[in-house]
Amino acid sequence: MALKPDLDVVITGAGPAGALLASYLGQEGFDIGLIDVARKEDFWNQLKHTLVEPKTLKLLGLDINEEELYNIKEISIKDAKGKELSVIETNLVILDGLDLSKHIVNLLEDSNVRVIDKHLAMKLDISSNGVFGVGLRGKRVNKLTARITVDATGAQATLRKQLRNLYEDAIIDEDDLVYTYVEEFLRQKEISDNRLHVFIGSDIAPGAYAWYHSISDRLVRLGIGIQLGRGFELRLQERTKLLKGILFLEGKNVSTEARYLVTRRPLTSLVYSGFVLVGQSAGQGNPIVGGGIAGCINAAIIAAKNIRKALETAREEIVPIEDLWPYNVEYLSSYGKYSAILDVIRIFAQGMGDAELYTFTSKIPKKLSMDLGHLAELSFSNLDFVLRPRFFWKAFDAFRLAERVDALYGNYPRTPEEFKEWHHREVSLFNELKNKVWAKKKEIY
Repeated sequence: MALKPDLDVVITGAGPAGALLASYLGQEGFDIGLIDVARKEDFWNQLKHTLVEPKTLKLLGLDINEEELYNIKEISIKDAKGKELSVIETNLVILDGLDLSKHIVNLLEDSNVRVIDKHLAMKLDISSNGVFGVGLRGKRVNKLTARITVDATGAQATLRKQLRNLYEDAIIDEDDLVYTYVEEFLRQKEISDNRLHVFIGSDIAPGAYAWYHSISDRLVRLGIGIQLGRGFELRLQERTKLLKGILFLEGKNVSTEARYLVTRRPLTSLVYSGFVLVGQSAGQGNPIVGGGIAGCINAAIIAAKNIRKALETAREEIVPIEDLWPYNVEYLSSYGKYSAILDVIRIFAQGMGDAELYTFTSKIPKKLSMDLGHLAELSFSNLDFVLRPRFFWKAFDAFRLAERVDALYGNYPRTPEEFKEWHHREVSLFNELKNKVWAKKKEIY
């Protein structure tokens, strides 16, 4: 006789994607468990002071007056010496991680989600039928079984990697990761600055970018990202000092943090029998900027809808991959397609020399939406601008590959049986691009 699972769904990781997915499914009446190593009061503290578009406030259900928040009205993109290349009009607000944590805890309580904080997800329970829960390290619970186990653990993807022998896309290339270092400090004088300042160039942030913006008239947030897997030296303290020197920034350090970000398109499959990926563990951020709370919200909404249908349809204790597959189809043929096109642009840009990158950046229009569809459309058109003799063939290859990626994702496989061939075609396309525009590609880790 088959064992009855403890829960309908167990979700590991209470960041934006995991916590929102838990609340959505809990509101539907399912028995949901949410696990995180942090205290529940600190679930979203890692977001610190996060930049979002005002529409995200509504998606999160936050009753906050936009005018009461610190606003960012422009994005100024500069070269490694601080020379301005492009200015983009925007409308972003800064949310505080503590406020977000309070909000999500209330949301989870209202949704009757079983929250298990201060516990670490350790090992998947894998059988011949699929995943049937996860082992935990903590004082209260050592194991939970569920019909569906969700990995929402972020870029580290604690659980996904355990499926490397069963799952076509369980491991991410190291060169699709960026290591980020962030400082917050109080400057000596009050300055009103409603710009997000972005710096590009190999001297400061090879393969990625550096940035700073005000959180208030005195508090500043500064960060540097370095692409991994291509032999770039981190030298974070040296690069941070260089950036502060360019900006004439001085002040008292308040906090520092460092973490990895997935900067690529989503994984080619987000499901396995009894198993679902959501958020950064699935690569569902923005390939250009890395991460992004809006992408996590959209992923959680689509995942919740399709998980609900799968739980209602499947008769087996472990929900089969066939019943979870519609999540793949809906997400990857829409948001996945746009992200994949942006990933072509990301790889193309990372292969440019500084002079080429500065030329490319100078063509960005003043008005720009962060919507993935708009960015993907812009990426196609911007490739036309850079068809100059010096790097004509790189740009031409990227443009043609973007067209092929668009067509490939528009025909995402409707069944798991069709997936293996499609996956290998997709991987071959992106490896082809990397080999053409990068000097060297490091092997999968």
